[in-house]
Amino acid sequence: MALLTDKTFVDKHKSNIFNTMWLGVGVSVDRYYNESTLKHRADTLPYPSQIHQNEAVPSFPVKTWKEEHGYIRSPTLLYGLVVNEVQGYDETKRYKIPGNGSGDDTIYYHIDEQGKVDAYIRCDNIKHQATPCGHHFILPKAKSTMVNVHYRIGLLPRWREIQEAVGNTVLGFAVSANSSPCGVTPCGVRSYI
Repeated sequence: MALLTDKTFVDKHKSNIFNTMWLGVGVSVDRYYNESTLKHRADTLPYPSQIHQNEAVPSFPVKTWKEEHGYIRSPTLLYGLVVNEVQGYDETKRYKIPGNGSGDDTIYYHIDEQGKVDAYIRCDNIKHQATPCGHHFILPKAKSTMVNVHYRIGLLPRWREIQEAVGNTVLGFAVSANSSPCGVTPCGVRSYI
């Protein structure tokens, strides 16, 4: 869990998918990303007892998806996260590659003190330590910015630490116009007087 350098590049190749500490990080900016974006994702999970107007998983009709593969919310938290487990898939396939296919994911999310969803994590259900997870959060102190972090499920207990460290790292890249190596003029743009 460090930035890639010549030294860390060598260290990266000493690990494998079952023990790697490396994360994939992406940043997306969209005017529609805000504090309610992740709450909307959590609120639209298909539960069998609910009726949804939208199709949560496009490859299945809503009725079939809800009846056969809806989510069940666990009554207990895991690492401070609300757990939503999918039902109706073949448990034996969760130990095989390929697994059950599209939609067989566990959804985790965190609700902060103000009742906002500040982390949304989706992990595949293949049962081993290399199972991939996608962790999404809105970047604090930045407008309309979502950070997407990908890591193995073995790092899920450290989700909060990962979110904080990645958020700080991404925010550390911010520069003001005065500190830009190109000055006030964007790099590659010529200014004529």
